[in-house]
Amino acid sequence: GHTQKGVDFDGTDDRMVANDVATDGLANGSDAAFSYIVVFRTESITGTHSIIEAGGTNARAGVRTISATLAAFKSDDAAASVTVASGSILNTSDALIVSMVVPGTTATVWRNGVQVANGAFDIGTLTITQFTIGASLNAGGNAHAGEISEVLAFTRSLTTQERKAIERYLGQKYSIAVAND
Repeated sequence: GHTQKGVDFDGTDDRMVANDVATDGLANGSDAAFSYIVVFRTESITGTHSIIEAGGTNARAGVRTISATLAAFKSDDAAASVTVASGSILNTSDALIVSMVVPGTTATVWRNGVQVANGAFDIGTLTITQFTIGASLNAGGNAHAGEISEVLAFTRSLTTQERKAIERYLGQKYSIAVAND
Protein backbone atom coordinates (compact mmCIF):
# COMPACT_ATOMS: atom_id res chain seq x y z
CA GLY A 1 0.00 0.00 0.00
CA HIS A 2 0.77 3.67 -0.09
CA THR A 3 3.18 4.08 2.83
CA GLN A 4 4.25 7.71 2.54
CA LYS A 5 1.76 10.41 3.40
CA GLY A 6 0.91 13.17 0.96
CA VAL A 7 -0.81 16.50 1.40
CA ASP A 8 -4.47 16.01 2.40
CA PHE A 9 -7.08 17.99 0.46
CA ASP A 10 -10.54 18.27 2.04
CA GLY A 11 -12.62 18.33 -1.15
CA THR A 12 -14.16 21.71 -0.41
CA ASP A 13 -11.70 24.59 -0.43
CA ASP A 14 -8.13 23.29 -0.16
CA ARG A 15 -5.75 23.99 -3.04
CA MET A 16 -2.12 24.89 -3.65
CA VAL A 17 -1.24 27.63 -6.11
CA ALA A 18 2.22 27.41 -7.67
CA ASN A 19 2.16 30.13 -10.30
CA ASP A 20 5.97 30.31 -10.40
CA VAL A 21 5.85 26.90 -12.10
CA ALA A 22 3.59 28.38 -14.76
CA THR A 23 5.63 31.49 -15.41
CA ASP A 24 8.84 29.48 -15.79
CA GLY A 25 7.74 28.51 -19.31
CA LEU A 26 5.56 25.45 -18.75
CA ALA A 27 3.91 24.68 -22.12
CA ASN A 28 3.97 28.24 -23.40
CA GLY A 29 3.62 28.79 -27.14
CA SER A 30 1.74 27.16 -29.98
CA ASP A 31 1.03 23.47 -29.26
CA ALA A 32 4.02 23.38 -26.90
CA ALA A 33 5.08 20.04 -25.48
CA PHE A 34 4.81 19.29 -21.75
CA SER A 35 4.54 16.35 -19.34
CA TYR A 36 2.96 15.85 -15.92
CA ILE A 37 3.43 13.01 -13.47
CA VAL A 38 1.37 13.00 -10.27
CA VAL A 39 1.03 10.58 -7.35
CA PHE A 40 -2.33 10.76 -5.61
CA ARG A 41 -5.09 8.88 -3.81
CA THR A 42 -8.71 9.90 -3.98
CA GLU A 43 -11.32 9.61 -1.24
CA SER A 44 -14.25 10.27 -3.58
CA ILE A 45 -15.14 8.95 -7.02
CA THR A 46 -18.27 11.06 -7.41
CA GLY A 47 -18.25 14.38 -9.21
CA THR A 48 -15.27 16.11 -10.81
CA HIS A 49 -12.00 16.61 -8.92
CA SER A 50 -9.03 18.49 -10.38
CA ILE A 51 -5.71 16.96 -9.37
CA ILE A 52 -3.48 19.42 -11.24
CA GLU A 53 -4.38 22.20 -13.64
CA ALA A 54 -2.33 24.73 -15.59
CA GLY A 55 -3.66 27.49 -17.77
CA GLY A 56 -4.15 31.05 -18.75
CA THR A 57 -6.80 33.12 -20.50
CA ASN A 58 -9.37 30.72 -22.06
CA ALA A 59 -7.00 27.74 -22.07
CA ARG A 60 -6.06 25.08 -19.55
CA ALA A 61 -4.80 21.51 -19.31
CA GLY A 62 -4.50 19.00 -16.51
CA VAL A 63 -5.48 15.75 -14.83
CA ARG A 64 -8.91 15.16 -13.22
CA THR A 65 -11.08 12.42 -11.89
CA ILE A 66 -14.60 12.59 -13.30
CA SER A 67 -16.94 10.26 -11.41
CA ALA A 68 -15.08 6.94 -11.53
CA THR A 69 -12.88 7.83 -14.52
CA LEU A 70 -9.42 9.30 -14.77
CA ALA A 71 -9.10 12.00 -17.42
CA ALA A 72 -6.66 14.30 -19.11
CA PHE A 73 -8.50 17.44 -20.11
CA LYS A 74 -7.91 20.64 -21.99
CA SER A 75 -9.71 23.78 -22.97
CA ASP A 76 -7.98 25.36 -25.93
CA ASP A 77 -7.39 28.91 -27.14
CA ALA A 78 -10.77 28.80 -28.92
CA ALA A 79 -12.43 27.73 -25.62
CA ALA A 80 -13.21 24.27 -27.06
CA SER A 81 -13.02 21.64 -24.34
CA VAL A 82 -11.82 18.05 -24.83
CA THR A 83 -11.45 15.24 -22.32
CA VAL A 84 -9.29 12.22 -23.06
CA ALA A 85 -10.95 9.77 -20.66
CA SER A 86 -9.04 6.73 -19.57
CA GLY A 87 -11.38 4.27 -17.94
CA SER A 88 -12.21 3.64 -14.35
CA ILE A 89 -9.80 4.49 -11.60
CA LEU A 90 -9.03 1.70 -9.18
CA ASN A 91 -10.78 2.43 -5.90
CA THR A 92 -10.58 5.03 -3.22
CA SER A 93 -7.94 3.23 -1.18
CA ASP A 94 -5.42 2.82 -4.03
CA ALA A 95 -2.67 5.31 -4.71
CA LEU A 96 -2.07 6.08 -8.38
CA ILE A 97 0.86 7.28 -10.43
CA VAL A 98 -0.60 9.12 -13.41
CA SER A 99 1.61 10.27 -16.25
CA MET A 100 0.45 12.59 -19.01
CA VAL A 101 2.76 13.29 -21.95
CA VAL A 102 1.79 15.89 -24.55
CA PRO A 103 4.31 16.14 -27.41
CA GLY A 104 2.26 18.81 -29.19
CA THR A 105 -1.23 17.97 -30.46
CA THR A 106 -1.87 14.59 -28.80
CA ALA A 107 -1.93 13.39 -25.21
CA THR A 108 -1.12 9.97 -23.81
CA VAL A 109 -2.02 9.01 -20.25
CA TRP A 110 -0.63 6.14 -18.17
CA ARG A 111 -1.97 4.84 -14.86
CA ASN A 112 0.65 2.95 -12.82
CA GLY A 113 2.71 2.38 -15.97
CA VAL A 114 -0.16 1.10 -18.15
CA GLN A 115 -1.32 3.26 -21.07
CA VAL A 116 -4.98 4.06 -20.57
CA ALA A 117 -5.65 6.83 -23.09
CA ASN A 118 -4.34 8.49 -26.21
CA GLY A 119 -6.06 11.16 -28.24
CA ALA A 120 -6.08 14.53 -29.93
CA PHE A 121 -5.04 17.32 -27.57
CA ASP A 122 -4.57 20.44 -29.68
CA ILE A 123 -4.36 23.38 -27.29
CA GLY A 124 -3.27 26.00 -29.81
CA THR A 125 -1.41 29.11 -28.69
CA LEU A 126 -1.22 29.19 -24.92
CA THR A 127 0.59 31.24 -22.34
CA ILE A 128 0.30 29.51 -19.00
CA THR A 129 0.13 31.93 -16.09
CA GLN A 130 -1.42 29.72 -13.38
CA PHE A 131 -0.64 26.29 -11.92
CA THR A 132 -2.95 24.82 -9.28
CA ILE A 133 -2.74 21.57 -7.32
CA GLY A 134 -5.88 20.07 -5.76
CA ALA A 135 -8.54 22.20 -7.48
CA SER A 136 -9.44 24.11 -10.64
CA LEU A 137 -7.76 27.38 -11.50
CA ASN A 138 -10.86 29.47 -11.02
CA ALA A 139 -11.59 30.03 -7.34
CA GLY A 140 -10.78 26.45 -6.35
CA GLY A 141 -13.76 24.69 -7.94
CA ASN A 142 -13.67 20.90 -8.54
CA ALA A 143 -11.73 20.48 -5.30
CA HIS A 144 -9.90 17.18 -4.78
CA ALA A 145 -10.73 15.03 -1.76
CA GLY A 146 -7.72 12.88 -0.88
CA GLU A 147 -3.93 12.97 -0.88
CA ILE A 148 -1.54 14.33 -3.46
CA SER A 149 1.94 13.08 -2.71
CA GLU A 150 4.06 14.29 -5.59
CA VAL A 151 3.70 16.46 -8.70
CA LEU A 152 6.30 16.70 -11.45
CA ALA A 153 5.86 19.14 -14.35
CA PHE A 154 8.17 19.22 -17.36
CA THR A 155 8.44 21.81 -20.14
CA ARG A 156 8.89 19.09 -22.75
CA SER A 157 7.60 15.70 -23.77
CA LEU A 158 9.31 12.97 -21.73
CA THR A 159 10.84 10.08 -23.64
CA THR A 160 9.46 6.61 -22.97
CA GLN A 161 12.64 5.70 -21.10
CA GLU A 162 12.47 8.81 -18.91
CA ARG A 163 8.78 8.30 -18.09
CA LYS A 164 9.28 4.63 -17.22
CA ALA A 165 12.30 5.41 -15.01
CA ILE A 166 10.36 8.09 -13.11
CA GLU A 167 7.33 5.79 -12.70
CA ARG A 168 9.57 2.96 -11.40
CA TYR A 169 11.23 5.32 -8.92
CA LEU A 170 7.88 6.68 -7.69
CA GLY A 171 6.47 3.15 -7.51
CA GLN A 172 9.31 2.12 -5.22
CA LYS A 173 9.10 5.32 -3.16
CA TYR A 174 5.33 5.05 -2.58
CA SER A 175 4.99 1.22 -2.67
CA ILE A 176 2.80 1.29 -5.78
CA ALA A 177 2.95 -1.60 -8.24
CA VAL A 178 3.98 -0.23 -11.64
CA ALA A 179 3.54 -2.33 -14.78
CA ASN A 180 6.64 -1.14 -16.60
CA ASP A 181 8.94 -3.31 -18.71
